[in-house]
Amino acid sequence: MSPADIRSFMSDPNVERLDEHERQVADEFAERRRVLRYVKRVLKEEPMYDVFTKSVPETTYVSRSRRVLVPELTSFICSAFDELGQSGDGPSFVLYHGPVNAEEDGPVEVCVPKTEGQNRLPAGPSTGGPRRRAANPTDRHVRSTSMQPTKSCVWRSHSRSTRRR
Repeated sequence: MSPADIRSFMSDPNVERLDEHERQVADEFAERRRVLRYVKRVLKEEPMYDVFTKSVPETTYVSRSRRVLVPELTSFICSAFDELGQSGDGPSFVLYHGPVNAEEDGPVEVCVPKTEGQNRLPAGPSTGGPRRRAANPTDRHVRSTSMQPTKSCVWRSHSRSTRRR
């Protein structure tokens, strides 16, 4: 508690205010532990890749989103591409709105460019290849490598602009 909060509490001490302070401290501590676990996990990751960006034009698209862990990722992407169909308006892509690994579940957005699409990705920088971590984990929209679904749901990268460290 800050000195002002202590003074305020001492002028009207009660259990409810003390319980509320205890909950706030516990929540702050839990958040700090979560961040520390994330940093430790990132530091242990191997291999790392350099991530390059390129400028892409504004894109309208249709999409399907879901929160998925790594084991569910491929089947979700395959089924979403099957459902959304192919596009003549540009390469399909996947947006990762958060980390996807064994503990964190995205969400992931599978996107197919279509002029009649209800979603819009603004023009700007985009990653051009595979990566192990986002350059800035606080980014909400980080575009992944452009992907082209095939009948067997195997993707071919349209841009191989990363190199291994």
